[in-house]
Parts: sequence; structure tokens; C-alpha cells
Amino acid sequence: MRSALYWLIAHAQAVVTALAAVAAMFSALSSLLIWRVQRQNLLETMRPELTLFNWGRVTQGDIPSNNSRAVVLFAKIKNVGRGAAFNVWLRVDRPQDGPYSMGTIRLPIIAANEELSLADSRIVVWFKDAAVKAVRVPLIVSSSDSRGNVYTVVHDLLVVRGDIPFAGSTIADNVDVTRKSTMTPAWRLRLRARRNRLLLRLIDLWRRLQSKLP
Repeated sequence: MRSALYWLIAHAQAVVTALAAVAAMFSALSSLLIWRVQRQNLLETMRPELTLFNWGRVTQGDIPSNNSRAVVLFAKIKNVGRGAAFNVWLRVDRPQDGPYSMGTIRLPIIAANEELSLADSRIVVWFKDAAVKAVRVPLIVSSSDSRGNVYTVVHDLLVVRGDIPFAGSTIADNVDVTRKSTMTPAWRLRLRARRNRLLLRLIDLWRRLQSKLP
């Protein structure tokens, strides 16, 4: 015991320095956690959350002759989030010659708790092959908040042919949907833009160098 006390007395300065370093580390960690909580609360106050509703489905044409189409409708959009949604964009991700189409819809802003009616908000799905029982349609809804963070919701629609019994209908007759939401921070978007500008400059520089080579 006495030897331990002698050691502490002899190394008092080192012990105090070590304890101060540990205290500083815990203080920095506590500050980081407080900053993360405050940042998350700030993001939640600005986050928009767009919801489509009043869904419907109409089948047109002659189903047995494989010359029918399904028209999927969504009449309204509402921002149920706490922040305003800017640059709202609704579109479908359609491959070349895909069996569906929709006109792009753009809205400048939807305030928090605001509900808007959508004109010509319809997805047309064609069934021209007897082997095709259902078609998946990715409906993308994107917007940004006041700080430039971008929010994207992908509605993966499963549109089943009108003559097939389908127990999984959730939003309309023979139509099911699953949703996936992502958020891209504004700093990442700015970093991508700078990277793209740098790549363009490098490509332009390389072309100039190539033009000067014999």
C-alpha cells in the first residue's frame, strides 16, 4: 500500500494529465452525441413526407384478345411531413419500349399538411402478350427540403391483368404497392456536382492535349 502511495506521489503530474485527457475525450464524445441529436431534430422539422392517395384502376379493351390496358389513377398528393416539399417531381422509370407510360408531373412547392389535386395523374399499362400476367411499374416521387436535402420515394406498383383473381390488392383492384424511401444529403449532392465539373475539365484538357499530339 505504501509503495502504491509513493508511486502516485511520484507520478502525480502524469496521473492528472491522463485523467484530464480521459475527461476531455468523454466531453468531446458527449458534445458529438448532443450535436447528432440536435441535427436529427433539425432534419425532422424540415423533412417533407409526400403521400399519394385516392387510388383507382380502370381496365380498358378486350382482355381475351390480349388487347387490353389498365389505367392506374392517383388523384391527390399530400405532404404529411413537418417541412415544406420543394421541386416535387413525379415520374415513372420506364425502359425503352416498356409496357407502361405516364406523363411527368412537376410541382414547385407543397407546404406542410397541404393537399393538392393532381390533373392527368395516370399510369397506362398495356397487356399485349398472353404470357404477361402482371407488370411492375416504378413510380418515383422526389422532392427537396429547405436545406437542399433530396428525398425520394419509389412506389413499386404491381399491376395484375384484369381477368386474374388477385388477393393482394392493397390500393386498387388488382394493384399492389411497396414503398422505399431514401434521403440524399445536400453536401453529398454538392460533392457530386464538383466531381462532375472536375471530370468535365479533365476530359476537356485531355482532348486538348490529344489535339496537339502529332
